[in-house]
Formats: sequence, structure tokens, C-alpha cells
Amino acid sequence: VKATKRRIRFLTTFIEQAKREHGSYPATLQELAAGADKRVADLIAGSLDDAWGHAFVYTVRAPEPAVGAPAAGDAANPAHKPAAKATFDVVSLGADGAPGGEGAAADLAYSAQPRVKAQEIGKGGGIQQQLAGALGLTFQLDEMDHNKRNWRNSDLSVDQVQDRLEQGGGESDQLFTLLDGSSLTARLAGLVLRMLGSSPMFSTIGKVLMVEMLGRADELLTALPGDMGALMDVIIKDRNTVVEEDLAKMIKEEPGVRTIGIIYGAGHMPDLERRLTEDLHYRESGAAWNTAIDVDLSTLGSAAAEAKQIRQMIRQMIDQQLKMMKPEGTGK
Repeated sequence: VKATKRRIRFLTTFIEQAKREHGSYPATLQELAAGADKRVADLIAGSLDDAWGHAFVYTVRAPEPAVGAPAAGDAANPAHKPAAKATFDVVSLGADGAPGGEGAAADLAYSAQPRVKAQEIGKGGGIQQQLAGALGLTFQLDEMDHNKRNWRNSDLSVDQVQDRLEQGGGESDQLFTLLDGSSLTARLAGLVLRMLGSSPMFSTIGKVLMVEMLGRADELLTALPGDMGALMDVIIKDRNTVVEEDLAKMIKEEPGVRTIGIIYGAGHMPDLERRLTEDLHYRESGAAWNTAIDVDLSTLGSAAAEAKQIRQMIRQMIDQQLKMMKPEGTGK
């Protein structure tokens, strides 16, 4: 029931976003998925069924025209009926897939939930995309075409991520509103990122920060304490489990596929490499490195020395943070 309610709300935010962008609600949920940004189309397509595997019932009620005319002056016109806006509903028929019912079999409808607020509706340009723009880079999901025939989406669904985050004591809503740019924290971060992007010097220094952080990502992620560690277990390990399971299934069931490429974020690499070598018994036959971010400090002129000092300061801060996060009485 909880997962189904979350899927309903997830869908309704994109239905409202489509209305904002196109002036009308999509006729079907399939139309919603087909017309969505390629970065979220797969997520929407994977949320068209409730948690019992039954397709959601989506209905749109057309707007109703006004009836009669308002009375002049202060006198009310009982025959006047103002125009009604178009509305929609997303309904799950419950565990039994039939109307009505009680308990888990009861229907679940968006119309029974609180309305989606304006700040919940994505405006595009989440925090990751803003970061890429501020540093003069391109966001990976803007570059990769996920609609190609041979691409597979191997990941947890949005509601699965939310459930696991909350089971680990995390705040799933805070994470998603940060990523989509709608939270206060994300908006403040956006201001900082716009400042970075306003100057080539600031942008270059931002790249220096990014290079140093990514260069120590393995150490930082494995040393995160408490709630942050639990959060990374979901974001990294639980999602890597899905990739490992899908890969094993492909090897077993699709012998005609001879080459498989797995695309992942840098933080996923240590755990994913362990799974490939220890669980699936692959071995590394070679490694090739390609430049993702380059920084030419000579372009900063007199600010180059300052950038080098900042880089050294960041390294010292990371070393200090890692030292503080080590368990007491260990050298690890």
C-alpha cells in the first residue's frame, strides 16, 4: 500500500509538470512516459503499475464551461456556475485488482491524497545538472541516449529507493528534493553554483574542488559514519545488487549477447568491481583511462597560485576528515 501510494504521487508530479509545459493533461499514462524527458522516461514507464503489478487506472475530466452570467452588483445569481478546470485521477484497484474492497484490496486514489504542491513539480535542471553547467561540463544523462535498442535500465525503482532509505533511518524526501532542485538546500546550492558559473576563474577553481573530491571518492565513501553510511549503502550497494543480478541473468539467458558494458558513477566502482571479480569470477584484463575533467591552472593568470593553495587546503581537509572518521583504536 505504501509503495503504491508513492508511485501514485510520483506519477502525479509528472502529470502536473506535463500540464504546466503543454497546457493540458496527457491523455494516457503511456503518452506521459513517451513525452517525458529521456532522463526520467524509464522511471515513469517503470511506475505505470501498482506494487501488486496491476496497471493504474488514469482518468482525465475535461474542463466544464461556465453556465449563465454572474449577477451585476452584489446580488448573487443562483443560475451562475463558474467554469471548472480540468482534473485527473490515478487509481490503484488494490491487491485484488477489482473495484472496492477492504484492507489491502481497497482502492487507492490520488484524489484521496493531499494535492501536489507547486514546489513538488520539477522545473528541470536538478542540482547535478546545475553543477555540470557551473563547471563548464555536460551532465551525463543529457549526453547519453537511453532510448537506444541495446540499452537496459538496471536500477531500483524510485519507491524502492525511498523504502530502503527510510528503513536505514534516512530521509528519502530530502534526498529527492535536493536532487531535483526543489528543496531550500538545493536552491541555496543553486545560487552558489550560479556564482561559480559566472566567472571562468570561479569555474576553474570549482573544477579543482571536484577533481580532488572524486580522486578520493573511494576512501570518503567507505569511511562515512552513521546515517550517511546507511544512505550510501542504499545509493551504492543496493543499486549495485540489481546490476549484478541483471548481469548474471543476461549471461545465463541471452547467450547471443557477447559484449556488455556497464555504465556507473565513480562511487559505484569499488563495490561493483568486487562483485564482478568475487561473485561472478571475472578478472581484469586491462584498464584504459579517459579524461573526464581537465583543469589548466595557467589560464587563471595571477590566480593560479591561489588555486594551488586551495587544492592543497582541500587535500589537508580530506586527510583530516578521514582521520576523524577512522574507528577508535584502529589504523584503518
